Amino acid sequence: MNAATTSLPNTTLRARFVGQGYKQVCGQADVWGDGVVPEVSAHLEGALNISLDGVYHSPVGSDDAIRP
Repeated sequence: MNAATTSLPNTTLRARFVGQGYKQVCGQADVWGDGVVPEVSAHLEGALNISLDGVYHSPVGSDDAIRP
C-alpha cells in the first residue's frame, strides 16, 4: 500500500492513517507496506527478502480459531 499523507482529494483516510503509522516506524509516510509494517522496515540487509502481493496482517488479533 502506498500511503501518502498529503491532503489530495484522491487520498483516502485509510492511506493517511497508515502513512502516519509508517512514518513512526521508518520516518516516511509515502512508502509501500502491508498496512502495518512498511516494506523498508521488513527487509533485512544481506537476507533473501521476498515480497508477496496481496498478503497483509492486521494490527489486532482475531477471536476466530480458524483465523488467529
